[in-house]
Amino acid sequence: APQPDSVAQVLEQQAQQRGCQLHWVEPLAAEVPLGLAGSWQRSNAAVALAMAQELARQGWPISDQAMAQGLAQAQWSGRLQRRQWRGQPVLIDGAHNPPAAEGLRRELNQLAPGQPRHWLLGIQRHKDGPAIVRALMAPGDRAWMVPIEGCRSWQAAELTIPGVHDSPSAEQALEQLWPAACEPVIAGSLYLLGQLWPTLEPPAEG
Repeated sequence: APQPDSVAQVLEQQAQQRGCQLHWVEPLAAEVPLGLAGSWQRSNAAVALAMAQELARQGWPISDQAMAQGLAQAQWSGRLQRRQWRGQPVLIDGAHNPPAAEGLRRELNQLAPGQPRHWLLGIQRHKDGPAIVRALMAPGDRAWMVPIEGCRSWQAAELTIPGVHDSPSAEQALEQLWPAACEPVIAGSLYLLGQLWPTLEPPAEG
């Protein structure tokens, strides 16, 4: 998939040193059905498709129909995924580093441009908490920092970022997320999503 020039150069050097062929692919076209949300997933899916096509050329029994079905039905829990908490809509994403946070923010800007967001964030202490929160939050947003079970976590008092508050638990923070202009977002750690997963339900149909 497309990479910054500096990264592409390293990949090309490594491939040459190992005697490997390096194939570049473009993101899947918008009209190709993909079960994963997020524009960056079209780059990931293009790489997976290219690998499957190469295996098919080598004799593996992978049909074009199977590849198309796999793309359309692909799922990845905790990645720009819609759920419900007590009947209220919520968006969850496991973004836990600055680049992932920046990508999530870009996607949210496309989904609801200019709409303030409420955040429930749990970020492990060894992560770059300030950079993650700054990447996620836009003017008018509010966030509640919550502890992650079994982990040392960032607190709002340590971040000193406007609009960021502490909550003693994720469950109490959830009650603060509504009413909201658009879907609140739970992010910052896959461990946090796993902690809350039993309380989250599939979105209502229709």
